Amino acid sequence: MIGAIEIWLPPQSEVARITSDLSAQVTDAAHLQSGVAVALARAARLRQAILKKAFEGKLVPQDPKDEPASALLERIRSARAPPPGAAGTGAKRQSRRLNGQHGLSEDGCKKRSDKFRLSRYNRNVIRSFRSKALEQLFQGNPKRIEAPLRRKVENILLTLNAATEIQAMNLPGYRLHELRGEMARTWAVTVRQNWRITFRFEDGNAHDVDFVDYH
Repeated sequence: MIGAIEIWLPPQSEVARITSDLSAQVTDAAHLQSGVAVALARAARLRQAILKKAFEGKLVPQDPKDEPASALLERIRSARAPPPGAAGTGAKRQSRRLNGQHGLSEDGCKKRSDKFRLSRYNRNVIRSFRSKALEQLFQGNPKRIEAPLRRKVENILLTLNAATEIQAMNLPGYRLHELRGEMARTWAVTVRQNWRITFRFEDGNAHDVDFVDYH
């Protein structure tokens, strides 16, 4: 019965066209994903820059007649200070009661704060560069990277900076591969034609990120 069933297959040329279209769509999706990562990283850097300028008083023109921030803080501190003789067991009891409302002792609050600080600063990031051009691009100065290569290089750096494992770099078009010989334990991804970005990946961090011409 099975032998009598006819199965129609498309011509080989049609199979090749479908395969090519699917591959192109996967590559486009990877580029879109990288573009989103680039935009999010730029937005985060812009937010930090705005906050920094705001704290420095450089976000808007300052009136020289305004009192300095130190004077304002001193007035707030004085207004909040308890009158003489009021500080003591009552204040301590109130502190314990307030902490108890949230289920946290003073030690618990401190541990929670320490944990928050660690989670902010112990992140997987690019730890070092061998290429000054890549380092400057990563810091926002693109002048030393040729314009036709710049977008792809930015995407690779931002993807690498967010990666927690080496397989995160195994995206379509990147052609991730490990080098051999004297360059053992070094990985490479393709930018364009003969240009590669190489790096070591250890303990979830990237080291010695370089921009290499294979010719």
